[in-house]
Amino acid sequence: MTQAAFLLLLLAAPQAAGATRVAVVYAAPERYTDAGRRVAGGAEQARVQAALSAHFAWLGARYLAPGRRLTVTVTDIDLAGRLEPWRPQAFDLRVLREITWPRIRLAFRLFDGEREILAGDDTIADLAYLRATSGYRASDPLVYEKRMLERWFRTRFSAGQPRGE
Repeated sequence: MTQAAFLLLLLAAPQAAGATRVAVVYAAPERYTDAGRRVAGGAEQARVQAALSAHFAWLGARYLAPGRRLTVTVTDIDLAGRLEPWRPQAFDLRVLREITWPRIRLAFRLFDGEREILAGDDTIADLAYLRATSGYRASDPLVYEKRMLERWFRTRFSAGQPRGE
């Protein structure tokens, strides 16, 4: 399966399941601090955006109350760790350190039906990302970002207990 076909399936899966209650827009991704390799619009950046969009859809299906929908405009992404291209045989390796925590800046609008009930701008960060545990697979390249977003989403928008997996 080609990468493009995989991305299309990844983006379509939440919609097929009826989880289209979260719409995500990536504003000016060429100016993001670190959303993959420094090539704006590159394949890695597209994979990061597709994975985060799918995760937002999953969070919406899990935590938003029925009848509510959310729009998110991502204005900056700074992934956990840093690429250190000068390392021999490891130019593609993301090195995690205490000072390279994940951070995402975004604006959001929460609607109940057609009525806007909450709006804001948030900077989400996890300064203790290396010390926390989660239910996410350690092999997931965005494990720290997904855990951070789930904590933010649950705190900001949850109407009680999550609804199934």
